[in-house]
Amino acid sequence: YLSYRLILDGPSIEAVEIRRPNTWLGDRLGVGTSGQPLTPSRRTWFLVGLLLSSPFAFSFGGAIGREWYAYQDRKAADAD
Repeated sequence: YLSYRLILDGPSIEAVEIRRPNTWLGDRLGVGTSGQPLTPSRRTWFLVGLLLSSPFAFSFGGAIGREWYAYQDRKAADAD
């Protein structure tokens, strides 16, 4: 949630025009019939990134969990 809020409302890089691809595509694609631009927003790109990175996040979390529980088991075995 914090990364979502940071991406949505956080600072933008002024040295590189972030909206340039969207503006370029919007000029060529036009505006949709509902008056909304046809190019993706920051929220859309965040959701795409979230979906693409979720398998890696689960894998990384599983690896850390396995190491943590193996460490706990070794610690308990050493105590006995």
